[in-house]
Amino acid sequence: MKRKNLILILVFVLSIVGAVVVYITGSNSSMKPELKNFAIEDTSDVDKIFLADKSSHQVLLTKESSGQWMVNGQYYAREDMMINLMDVIRRITVRSIVAKAAQENIIKRMAAGSIKVEIYKKGDLHKVYYVGSGTQDNLGSFVLLEGSSAPFICFLPGHKGTITNFYMPLEESWRDRVIFKYKFQEMETISVDYPADKENSFSIEIKGNNEFRLRSAATGAYVNTFDTSRVKAYLLEYKNIAFEDFTTVSDQKMDTVRTKHHLFSISVKEKNGGNVKTVKGYRMPLPPNITDDFGKPVLFDEDRMYGEVTGIKEKVVLQYYTFDRIAVPITFFMP
Repeated sequence: MKRKNLILILVFVLSIVGAVVVYITGSNSSMKPELKNFAIEDTSDVDKIFLADKSSHQVLLTKESSGQWMVNGQYYAREDMMINLMDVIRRITVRSIVAKAAQENIIKRMAAGSIKVEIYKKGDLHKVYYVGSGTQDNLGSFVLLEGSSAPFICFLPGHKGTITNFYMPLEESWRDRVIFKYKFQEMETISVDYPADKENSFSIEIKGNNEFRLRSAATGAYVNTFDTSRVKAYLLEYKNIAFEDFTTVSDQKMDTVRTKHHLFSISVKEKNGGNVKTVKGYRMPLPPNITDDFGKPVLFDEDRMYGEVTGIKEKVVLQYYTFDRIAVPITFFMP
């Protein structure tokens, strides 16, 4: 009889403990773990990412065997953007589940305006989720796994802000901005031409690690005495020269800019294959009646210029800060 009473007491105690556990964890215990499992800890096998919004914008990012990522199969992807995207895919973290009272409204908002994210590993679809707008405090974004009935608020540890912008499905945002990315041993010739200043135009022929030839474009003659250390330092600048952004400008305006405001043309001939890549810079006219702090008229943007780059059909924006490093006069190399 005592044994039977002991068993009944034990069952009662276990029932109470179970009820407490359910009470404490009840808000999330009914959710399947996979419905909030957004992160992919090992991204080494991720080889394709598809992003699309409700406005018909979409981007397909694919990883080539070389490790280089491509945008829509046509353009190289920005390295910094890919690093950030892979970081958020790996570390996306749930802050909380959306309160039940707000779930229906948030799901409706996401159905009308969210970004679909498809992540593939070794060619197979691995995970699909939808990234919505940011929360009111801008410290997270609403995210919903495909097949889930409950959205979550997710964030990236260490990042202050929403994570929505990491997934933007705009082709131009993902396209590489690099113009020149060379080791100097990969270049055969660099030519720098100033249409309005031929006296300072020049070319450099790279013959070896410390063997260069400097030619004046004005005379066509080689310069006998110049500072080879300055040439070498100059060539190292070509390891990373990029434009700031794409821009839209009318053909009529661009024709005028080409005719009147051409600043320079810089070309690199590659050692293997002989391909030539050229960037042209043009002053960027400002609207009329722009003045500086002293009331003096300012005709051109002092920080940016228009640019045209071999292999890029769109017009681009260049920064003087970047190109002042390579748009130098021939006298820069003189002792």
